[in-house]
Amino acid sequence: VQVPLILKRPGSERAGDAVSRPVGLVDVARTVLSEAGLPIPETVGGRSLLEFDAPDAQARPLYAETLYPRLHFGWSDLAAVVQGDHQYIGAPRPELYDLVNDPDQADNRIDRETELAVSLARALERWDRDFELPGSVDAEQRERLEALGYVASTAVAAAGPLPDPKDRIHVLEDLRIAQSLLERGDAAAAASRFGEVLRREPGIEDAWVLFIRALRSAGDRRRALGAMAEARRSLPDSDAVGLEAASLLMAEERFDEAEPLANAAIDYDPVTARVLLAQIHLSRGDIETAERAARQATEDGPDRSEAWLLLAEILARSARIADAVNVLVAVAENPDRPTATRLDAAKQLFRQGYASEASDAISDLVSADEPDALLLLARDAVQREDWIAARVRLESYLEVRSTDASAIVDLGLVHLALNETALARQRLESGLGMEPSLAAGWNALGVLLAESGDLDGAIRAWKGALEADPGMVSIHYNLAMALSRAGRPAQAAEHLEALAATLDGDERH
Repeated sequence: VQVPLILKRPGSERAGDAVSRPVGLVDVARTVLSEAGLPIPETVGGRSLLEFDAPDAQARPLYAETLYPRLHFGWSDLAAVVQGDHQYIGAPRPELYDLVNDPDQADNRIDRETELAVSLARALERWDRDFELPGSVDAEQRERLEALGYVASTAVAAAGPLPDPKDRIHVLEDLRIAQSLLERGDAAAAASRFGEVLRREPGIEDAWVLFIRALRSAGDRRRALGAMAEARRSLPDSDAVGLEAASLLMAEERFDEAEPLANAAIDYDPVTARVLLAQIHLSRGDIETAERAARQATEDGPDRSEAWLLLAEILARSARIADAVNVLVAVAENPDRPTATRLDAAKQLFRQGYASEASDAISDLVSADEPDALLLLARDAVQREDWIAARVRLESYLEVRSTDASAIVDLGLVHLALNETALARQRLESGLGMEPSLAAGWNALGVLLAESGDLDGAIRAWKGALEADPGMVSIHYNLAMALSRAGRPAQAAEHLEALAATLDGDERH
């Protein structure tokens, strides 16, 4: 409720002045309109901040409210009035605080100053507190709200008296901790917290959705399906729960169960629902119906990258490669689209082998210092063997994303191509120390160590490559040669036999 407010006037007029009396957000619009010399509609309330310290300015009650606990948790909404030094909070158990002597609001004076409490309660009744339920938000907006620690959807309307939010503070704290854990990637711990919240508050819609999502992220398929069933029993009319259930059921290839749930959620979140429907039809092999659903999703959400990427995938699956590329290029090169959407389309082009098209489409993003654009353009330079450009872009990228192990290894490979062996070894060892699953990095490190005469180090590196990617069968040859040179013929023979088992004809002999 205590929001800092600074007003900057032309020429720094009245710089350093402070308004000593309490003001409200309702005063901001009138202040701006008045200062700009614009007409002030009758519906605009409040008072100009520049008039507050006028001799004839009268103290007046200030109103505050929050519907958040009611809309999102099924608890009571709250309203408050501040007048003079006191704040009265209208709650199932009302509160009265002396803001000057008790700024932390630790001493509820409601039973000691009854007359003042009644006076402020009457003042509070003058405000119209009717409200309408908010509209739904799409998946992208919901994820942004969740990342900020907010609950994005609504709770089930409860009958009878609603709980007092001050009695549920611990629930809100647990929910925020759970969301933070999920954001940090600790899905198992997040699922445990969400489960605790739901045992106490089974009507919180977002908690069910995030609980299912956390269990899926943790790889606990059985519990995710169980949570989905329990969520649907607890909130049978929830579109958010239905949509999450549709996603889970589709992943389980239970398409006949997923499809009606996705259809039912079209009004709630048309893009996510239609993307799911397109994926269901695509999995069934119904390309035509999948394409219609995907195209409708792009119309409903032209800034949603998942709809465009799915449409491109569907076109590619139907052998219309040129059409798929055209869709991705159109999205990637359009400066009016969000940067994230453009980059997603460019990455898809890159993965499909159209690196130059991807690079051309997002070339303008480099000047905006977009790290993902730098990385993609660096990898395009690697494919073209433009090692200088690749080095410059990877170094620029790592200035922003210094812990990206894959990019560090990529830079090590570039140093190796430029014969900068000391830098190459430093980068490769650093990146592999952070992420040991990068087989190409181990292979390059093995080559570098073998060329420097460190056979034991090369053998360890190549074994690391095979551990990271057993399908990298050419490593067996490198290991066989190194082991032979190191005087370990029996082990060398084992790797030659392993390599021979993967070959046919003359290569095998």
